[in-house]
Amino acid sequence: MEYMKEENGQIVIPVFYNVDPSHVRHQRENFAKAFAKHELKYKDDVERMERKKDNYVNNKEDGKHMIAHRLRFKKVLVVLDDIDHRDHLDYLAGNSNWYGNGSRIVATTRDKHLIETSDVIYEVTTLVDHEAIKLFNQYAFVKKEVPDEYFEKLSMEVVHHARGLPLALKVWGSLLHKRDITEWRVLWRK
Repeated sequence: MEYMKEENGQIVIPVFYNVDPSHVRHQRENFAKAFAKHELKYKDDVERMERKKDNYVNNKEDGKHMIAHRLRFKKVLVVLDDIDHRDHLDYLAGNSNWYGNGSRIVATTRDKHLIETSDVIYEVTTLVDHEAIKLFNQYAFVKKEVPDEYFEKLSMEVVHHARGLPLALKVWGSLLHKRDITEWRVLWRK
């Protein structure tokens, strides 16, 4: 009934024939039996949902403590992609005693100063132009060759925009693969 009210804007009024409303309201007689049967049937689901509620985090501090408590002696791999604020690292990666021996934390960022205090910094190397074009063409074209000057012009724009980053070249190439020039233009404008 709530679904109809919220989603469709319709009002639903339940109508009971030959039923004393107090039996429904207070769950007496047949309604008590039906409700008890329903409770038994879904008891495990309710218990499972109650357990899952314990996994929800209401604020950063609770999340920080939950991570530190639950993962303290476990060897884990934590991957934090595209970090743009120092506090993201602080709250999610914390410090080394949060995790078990051998754990690794990998964080990607475009802002180098966010990871200056890290033990190891790996800087992704970009491809030089001819390597970038070759990689893009490998993913964008069936025969790995540019069919004509229109595709070549757009290919160069994509390669320039990707700034030699291999993953970006692969993603764009795969997205544009087996599409005509009109589709390329539409996708490129987006």
